[in-house]
Amino acid sequence: MVWTTSMILVLGMTLIYSCKESPSPQESDPVVEKKPVQVDRTSTEINDDLVTVSRDDVNIIDNAPDRSSWQNPNLVIQRMGDIKGKTIADIGASVGYFAFRLVLSGADVIAVELDDSMIQLMNSFSITNLSKEQSERFKTHLALADDPLLEENELDQAIIMNTITLIEDKQGYLSKLKKCIKPDGRLMIMDFKMKRLPPQFPDKEDRIYPDILEEMLYDIGYDEVVIDDSTLDYQYIIFANNPK
Repeated sequence: MVWTTSMILVLGMTLIYSCKESPSPQESDPVVEKKPVQVDRTSTEINDDLVTVSRDDVNIIDNAPDRSSWQNPNLVIQRMGDIKGKTIADIGASVGYFAFRLVLSGADVIAVELDDSMIQLMNSFSITNLSKEQSERFKTHLALADDPLLEENELDQAIIMNTITLIEDKQGYLSKLKKCIKPDGRLMIMDFKMKRLPPQFPDKEDRIYPDILEEMLYDIGYDEVVIDDSTLDYQYIIFANNPK
């Protein structure tokens, strides 16, 4: 199986944009269109059935695996420590799977994306489902493939979830991102383990060994690099500090 960018974006949509059963569309209807579902704006959790969107790949979304069962997003966010009031960039945010959870956990979030359609989807979701106060702590940011285009020392933390293998010049990108993280701020990278995984996950050639990233981060100038290989079944988490 070739794990394409489109497939990864689709997988990221499983939670925020999950499709309920409906009659098959007529041939004249290219996309199944449904209305967004309102949620409790005082809740600190994101429901698995928040909203449905119209997309050409809606049939793929219907068949996508339940991401929350293996991603354990709440546990991952717990591993980030106290994030209330922190400015966090979600690099490659897709439709905001982690970004919106971070907002509900009290963070100020910058959802960084290359795809303007993903930016529009996140903005629409924010307007429809977040409170005014939550929306004020969430913003989207259109970037380049080789540059996050963020301000120097803008971030307390940055996260790269299931996206690092899509970055062609990893060392160059991580170097630019380092300048955007405040001294003593943290970087978190999560990606798939290099062991035998169920078939819905990326093939080995589309993954990267964590020790390669570890050495790269030290070469760039990060320190206190820690590889967590036990919190999740299918993914490792790397933490790195931007020294003062």
